[in-house]
Amino acid sequence: MEVLLQRGHDVEMTVLGHGPMRDELIGMAQDLPIKFHAYITDRAELAHQMTLADAAIAPGPVETFGLAALEALACGVPTVCPVEGALGEVVGEGGLAARSHPGAFADAITALLNDPAARTAARDQAEHFTWEASADHMLAVHELVSSMHR
Repeated sequence: MEVLLQRGHDVEMTVLGHGPMRDELIGMAQDLPIKFHAYITDRAELAHQMTLADAAIAPGPVETFGLAALEALACGVPTVCPVEGALGEVVGEGGLAARSHPGAFADAITALLNDPAARTAARDQAEHFTWEASADHMLAVHELVSSMHR
């Protein structure tokens, strides 16, 4: 946020979700246009809040599956994720993977905001990750590993 604001962008951020760093992040965001949303239990309301975004950030370099990023993509929100880790495989053409550095994330967000096809690409990317396709892929991985140990 600081980098985007320094570059003259009129932006604001809404943080959805809770985690162990929430209080620390709220403290760090005191002078920035960042809103921390209360925990949302209603799926339709969560989807609505996500669709309001022009871009999403999935900053965690260690993701087990990337469900938060996939949810944003499914809402048609292009997503920036770290190049470190495997989340870039989920985000794919639906966003950008950037170095875990504020300037690199700001560059990626700016690129997505200037791409008129980004929302469509995000939604299209999410279509690759149906529960059936994900389960089939996971079963294939397990079968491959199992066959290697027979």
